[in-house]
Amino acid sequence: MSEQTIRPRPGSHIWRRIDGEDTAFKVQMSGAGYLSQFPGATTEERMHAEARQPGGIFVSDFDENWFEVEDVLNRMDVVREEVPAVVLGPHKPPFGQWEELDEWTKPA
Repeated sequence: MSEQTIRPRPGSHIWRRIDGEDTAFKVQMSGAGYLSQFPGATTEERMHAEARQPGGIFVSDFDENWFEVEDVLNRMDVVREEVPAVVLGPHKPPFGQWEELDEWTKPA
């Protein structure tokens, strides 16, 4: 597998955590996605479930305040090697110290 260089599209940014702290992340199925597994769920039930539990990828500094991002670009490295998280998203996460990158190269 070869290296892959990732550049953010307009309106998005790449952020790398630089304060040496760990970053937690979770991938959450939306409530509507969960309900779609069960036949007979009404549109109203799906809308309510989506409002209660939106889906997405979230990062945190191990507290209960989760911040949505588009992607954790190095998620397996963060889990296995405890390296600084690199995230893609429209806004810098509101915790810790982050630097903005013009691009990020995913190792082979």
